[in-house]
Amino acid sequence: MFVLFLNTSYNTSIGLIVKKSNIDRGWSVTNTAKVPGEVVLATSGNGPEHWLVQIVERGFYKLLCRQLSQIDGAGVSELFGGNTQAIILKGEFSQLGSATQNLNRQAKCPVLWAVDHLDEQVIESAVTLGASGVLSAPQDPLAGLCTLRMAMETWRRESKYRSMADHAQAKLESRKTIEKAKGILMDRYGLPESVAYQRIRQEAMNRRKRMVQVAESILLTEQMKVSHS
Repeated sequence: MFVLFLNTSYNTSIGLIVKKSNIDRGWSVTNTAKVPGEVVLATSGNGPEHWLVQIVERGFYKLLCRQLSQIDGAGVSELFGGNTQAIILKGEFSQLGSATQNLNRQAKCPVLWAVDHLDEQVIESAVTLGASGVLSAPQDPLAGLCTLRMAMETWRRESKYRSMADHAQAKLESRKTIEKAKGILMDRYGLPESVAYQRIRQEAMNRRKRMVQVAESILLTEQMKVSHS
């Protein structure tokens, strides 16, 4: 283990702890001044390139480096720590697409590409394959940090909206289930709509279950009756 000191543009010395263990654990670069989260760099190289370290250092993030070959199957989940804010992929262009898609299936954080040469083909491929941003060398650390932070914030907003949409959809499906169960009670027992609803609600309270769970039981019972009739 050794400590590497990098001078920032605003004349402060930031201590970075760089350690190398085995190939599974890889490299880690930790900004000891402040750590708002982790950024994982998955690379086919032997360690973090200086220009990427500078970008992460400007944001006071902890940089963890892993092998790009780990991003397949079970190896994907190992890249997500408890405080992973983003994943940066650096390697052969042919590797980036499948790695990005594997990571995006987990939907945990934004995935960015780091490339040595930026052109229209890279941009188009990044957009098509689901990358949240592209970092290119050489890049001003502040501009790179802007790309990184914007990708993180956009991902957080999209995750919030996805969660809200999923919640709304689940709520709608629950209401549909309750309406179906209410209709069954109304048809079988000739109950008014309000009474059928109260029956489901009271049963849920008695059994300490959600109304949708009671409604699902009513639907299942009805299905069994129909199948045996």
